[in-house]
Amino acid sequence: MNITNMLTYETIEITNIDDEIASIIQDQMPKVFFLYGPHDGYAPKAFHDELKERFPGVSAELADESIPHAFVTTHHGPVADHITPWIAKILGPVEDVASENQIRKEIAVGEQL
Repeated sequence: MNITNMLTYETIEITNIDDEIASIIQDQMPKVFFLYGPHDGYAPKAFHDELKERFPGVSAELADESIPHAFVTTHHGPVADHITPWIAKILGPVEDVASENQIRKEIAVGEQL
């Protein structure tokens, strides 16, 4: 599938949460985190609002800053700030700032791969 076909598919076909995806979200809710950028045309604020309404308790945040859809290239730091507490919650309490900083470093290294 080339990029044009993928883009067409995603903008036309992926417009709602079907039963299969809803089941996955429900079953995996403690393990998933959704971060929405306020100006992301691919995942607008309305998607965030629908997700929060449909799945109370889901970990989903609307970022304050303008994090682009392709955040990996330029906004990995702000994204790490959003997801680090969530990762720490899953892995257990962050004992100190050094542990939290280590999580951020590992995220940044993973994004560079």
